[in-house]
Amino acid sequence: MLSALRKMSTAELHRVFEHGHGIRIESIGDADYRGVSLGLPHIVERMFWTTFVKSFRWRAEERRLQGWNVRLKQTGLGGPVCPLRDRSGALASFGPFEVLSGSGSGGIDEDTCSGLVLHYGLGAPGGYSPLRLLRDPIVSLDSGSTQWLLGRTFIDLGFSLPTPSYFVLEKLECLL
Repeated sequence: MLSALRKMSTAELHRVFEHGHGIRIESIGDADYRGVSLGLPHIVERMFWTTFVKSFRWRAEERRLQGWNVRLKQTGLGGPVCPLRDRSGALASFGPFEVLSGSGSGGIDEDTCSGLVLHYGLGAPGGYSPLRLLRDPIVSLDSGSTQWLLGRTFIDLGFSLPTPSYFVLEKLECLL
């Protein structure tokens, strides 16, 4: 599946995304997904990264699903998942987000999303980061399954501005 998605144009990825299936928020809680960037020029991928992990965890006291991205050593598409760590030994994470359920969540209109939305503006309290403007709607590629998810990135400027960035997520067997 990954190799087929990597070969698709942005227009083809858009069609696949539009035909994706809704996801129940409960089905992705306390899970990690290996992500692969799609739709970006290869030079941009080389400057940053191609693979990453998205971690989803329940905030127990509030029953809200939060998440973050984890930087990986770039070992190739089929290589091992090797998370990078900071000097203290903690996972090198960035881009905290909150997962919202339902169409129209987080500045994404109903015609754009039938799944969940990763809302970066709600992920980290205080401070300013340009990531706070990002919204990533995600859908399942297989009805009733959360093994493979497809997402795309929008910028929320009071209206949804689509970017050429898509990503695929594959559920990992064990948590980081």
